Amino acid sequence: MRIGWIQQRLDASDPTKLHLIGQPTNSGGEFPVSVTISSKTGQVCILIGGKVNELVLMCFPLSCFKQNGAAGLAAIPHQVRSPELDQTTPATGPAGSVSQVAFNEDKSKLFVAVKGFPGTKIPGYIAIWDVDARIGALSLIDTNLTKIPGKNSVIIADTGIGYNIIDFTHNTRATYVIANQTDTCWTVFSKQNGNAYIVDEGVKTVTEVNFDTRNVVNSSIVKQYKFTANLLDTDIASIHGTDYLYVFSVGSNSVEVLSLAEGLVSSRNMPMPPIWLVKDSKPRHIRSRLHCRLCYLPFVIV
Repeated sequence: MRIGWIQQRLDASDPTKLHLIGQPTNSGGEFPVSVTISSKTGQVCILIGGKVNELVLMCFPLSCFKQNGAAGLAAIPHQVRSPELDQTTPATGPAGSVSQVAFNEDKSKLFVAVKGFPGTKIPGYIAIWDVDARIGALSLIDTNLTKIPGKNSVIIADTGIGYNIIDFTHNTRATYVIANQTDTCWTVFSKQNGNAYIVDEGVKTVTEVNFDTRNVVNSSIVKQYKFTANLLDTDIASIHGTDYLYVFSVGSNSVEVLSLAEGLVSSRNMPMPPIWLVKDSKPRHIRSRLHCRLCYLPFVIV
């Protein structure tokens, strides 16, 4: 089975209304886990886990697509790279599996986080590919994860502990424990309030953390937000000066849309588009059920 990708446009007047652009595009893989977009080149990169049919792509490919206007996404030839891990479909893990893909601050490099094995001497690592500034092509060999804007730093969810911060400018790093965490897997950054949000699928929690503006590796937990269903991938869209956090809620086949303001999470009641079922009747809390059995797929908002 091949998983397809779709491109959708957010409605500026309604942050929960989505419009399909073009047709679904074959990702070339079976178990996609993360996606990122370069604001510099328009390049879309999809990280695929699991064991892929070797007649199509090598195991653990990193697939790159380009945005093609109204036609949707089009594959860029010869842009498949691999961290070369021995995996299965569905992927075995979370230990030893790929985690997240992201461009660095100036879009000159592409990062892929690979999980280690907690309690062993096999650590996780970040694989890095150079990006050709002229055509957006990836380097053939990696030189080996949400960016913190303006700091040349990344924050990485750590399923064994909590989260890590790496500062590439000063060559420093720090590890932070999230109490009672089990599966911290996704991170996203809000430019509006300067905080990051970490999703733990196991305990159904989003953890909000902040950073020291003078020393980015200094961080602390602001607050934790509990949900009733399992959570997966997340992203943030800024609409009319307000950041909205979109989180896949798999247990209820829904997407939670939360408004972020002044470092706090508040919920708002908004109508959803025709591709969604009815919204939750609870006041000021968005929950709209998705007509999609593959709603666990990763997504990104631009």
